[in-house]
Amino acid sequence: MRALPSADRKQLATAVLAARRASESACRAAIDGLGVFADKRPEHLDADQAALRNGLRAKWRQLDGERELLIAECAYEQWHRLLFARFLAENNLLLHPQYEAPVTLTDCEELAAELGEPQCHFFK
Repeated sequence: MRALPSADRKQLATAVLAARRASESACRAAIDGLGVFADKRPEHLDADQAALRNGLRAKWRQLDGERELLIAECAYEQWHRLLFARFLAENNLLLHPQYEAPVTLTDCEELAAELGEPQCHFFK
């Protein structure tokens, strides 16, 4: 495998940093929305969100109460899930859970819309 030319490496580095910032920003917003750093659980959380909040609070305590470490770890986890999904899709290994047939990322967006799930636009 050949090394990337300097201009392409710079473009890749810039894109990776922008994606990292976007991932951290989204995780920060999600964590704040769950009230992870608040003493009391927000009343608007349903049972699943409350369980997620409890898990994140436990992880936060493992990280000695470092807010930015929790945010960075969550962002890292989500970013790598997205990269892995892209790898699977590009290699026709991303399979529909019911039909076990390969799906594209576009198919995933359509399925997400049908299921009422949020859509991800990272891969366009």
